[in-house]
Amino acid sequence: MKKISLLFLLITCISCKGIVFNTALKKYGAYDEKIELIKLKSDSKEIIFFPMIHVGTKNLYEDIKYKIDSLNQKGYYFYYENVIAHKKEDTILRKVRKLRNIPFTENGYTGSIDSLLKKKFKFKLKKELVNQPSNKELGLDSLNSRNVDTTLKDMVNYYEEKYEVIHLEPCDFETSIFQESTCENKLKDKKKYDDTVVEFRNQIVVNEVAKETKVKIAIIYGKGHFSGILNGLKETDNTWRILNKD
Repeated sequence: MKKISLLFLLITCISCKGIVFNTALKKYGAYDEKIELIKLKSDSKEIIFFPMIHVGTKNLYEDIKYKIDSLNQKGYYFYYENVIAHKKEDTILRKVRKLRNIPFTENGYTGSIDSLLKKKFKFKLKKELVNQPSNKELGLDSLNSRNVDTTLKDMVNYYEEKYEVIHLEPCDFETSIFQESTCENKLKDKKKYDDTVVEFRNQIVVNEVAKETKVKIAIIYGKGHFSGILNGLKETDNTWRILNKD
């Protein structure tokens, strides 16, 4: 499956007009009505992968909720993604804004679409889009699931230890983290960005699967993580294979 990031699409389509951006959203899967699950199996475990879309149609999320309920009844345990951020960690938040070169939004991905595109280019979305519902709304709780992800602080530490220190300048503090920085962006290496935001987190999932005692796992993660997680699983256990797509 081709790796597609909504954030990457938003950044690269800042100058797109309506039809082009709608095409990008369709390619990302934002207009889908159902999710296509991917079943993986090794000699000792089974995984159902949900290639999640973080902004999509209401029908899509109803389908996801239905499939989570069905798998829950079959005894699957769920991993989900949720990068932990703390409002008090202002320096960390500003470093992440500098790393990804896009401000945070107060209304998730739909806020990004509204603030970066609809207000600038005045085009109409093909379908009404909503943010991914909360875990509770999707049927996840502390008994059937857990967060398998990182924190913004650990993500920044990973980047700085492997690549370079993210130096904040006075201009980085001139605006809110919900606004664009007035600084010139100097961190423009997509490979380093993907390694930090995607591959670093993929490895966390792979490590958890390797030590998991449960044999039936459902992973609810962004679709752009699938190929990296699959490759990581195969590196730790070469019996992992794709059985089918439901």
